[in-house]
Amino acid sequence: MRRTRILALVVSAALGVVGGVAGAAVLGDRAQPDPLGLGIPLVDQPCGRTSVLVTAWGTSASALAPAVAEDPDHTRYLEVAGSCRTSWKQHGTRTEGYVAYLGPYPSAAQACQVRMTAAHRGDLVTRLREGDTGAVQCLCYVDFAQMPELRPGMVADAEESIYIRALQDLLAQLGLNKADDLSGIYDARTVAAVRAFQAGRSTPSRPGFVNSATWQSLVGQCHVYN
Repeated sequence: MRRTRILALVVSAALGVVGGVAGAAVLGDRAQPDPLGLGIPLVDQPCGRTSVLVTAWGTSASALAPAVAEDPDHTRYLEVAGSCRTSWKQHGTRTEGYVAYLGPYPSAAQACQVRMTAAHRGDLVTRLREGDTGAVQCLCYVDFAQMPELRPGMVADAEESIYIRALQDLLAQLGLNKADDLSGIYDARTVAAVRAFQAGRSTPSRPGFVNSATWQSLVGQCHVYN
């Protein structure tokens, strides 16, 4: 009887060790820190040659939670103070708080392919490169032939509004628009900025209309800040 009980204890202990190892393998990803209790890992990002798509930022769980809920399987978050000192907002750097993000992606171009979709309007691509002071201008990485035609008075759909916001940001970079005017609406102010850009340029497009020729000319200005 005694030998039987000892054997049972040995077998039980062995199974416990095996189960513990298997459990650790399954729960390994969950064991990463999650100080805000968002249910996803906090993974800080050092500087390198990759890029991320920033989907939210803030100092509390409530600021990041909506972005996490949209894609909990792929979203991660980082602490700004523990990550690359780069542009964690549209213009300029951020030194505090947390950022929810997708990626990292091998290149800004790949991150921009995700950024320029209806699901990610308002999001921004940032390079993990120390000293950057602004988000990546995704128009520089998109084939201008695929960009929608913009017309004065148009009512933009979700995809068109993304391109309008990107256009407004590019015009601001060129000093033709206000940096905070990123409405996604092709309004009179944006039309006027486009007309100012077209003035003196031989782009075969009606003033205020943005066709592939004007897009090409705009993309040609990317060297100004890239």
